[in-house]
Amino acid sequence: MELTIRPARKRDTNKFSEIYYSEFSKLDRNWTRATSRARIRQAIASYPSLCFALEFDGKIIGFVLAERLDFAKGKHLYLADLAVSSKYQRKGFGEQALRHLFKIAKRRGYKSIYLNAIRVGPVLKLYRKVGFRQTKYVHMEKAL
Repeated sequence: MELTIRPARKRDTNKFSEIYYSEFSKLDRNWTRATSRARIRQAIASYPSLCFALEFDGKIIGFVLAERLDFAKGKHLYLADLAVSSKYQRKGFGEQALRHLFKIAKRRGYKSIYLNAIRVGPVLKLYRKVGFRQTKYVHMEKAL
C-alpha cells in the first residue's frame, strides 16, 4: 500500500484529535483531548487548503497543518503541526508528507516554510534531512 495525502475535511477532526492527543500529550502534560480538538478545528477552518490527511491502508495515520504567513519579505508558510501515529513513525510517511507540502508551497508561490520543533526525539533529524535549518531566531514563551 502507498501513502495517500488528501485535503483534510471537517469530519477528520476526531481522528486527527486522537492522533494529536496521543502523540503530543507525551511531550506536554497540559495537552488534552479538548485542546487537540480545538486546535484541529481552528486549523481546518482557517487554512483548509493547507491541511492534509495522511492515509495508509484506508486509515488516517497522521496529518499536516500549515498556515499562511505574510511578512515584509514575502509570502511564507508556517508548518504548525505534523503528526504521525506512533505505529507508523520511522517509515518515511512524515518525509512524504513534508515533500508534498513543499510541492504545493512552491506551486502557490511561497518563498519558505517556518516551523517550531521540540528538541527531543527523531523529528529534528527528519526536518534537517528534508532541508530545514536552524535560524537566528529563538522561540520564546512566558507563562501568565
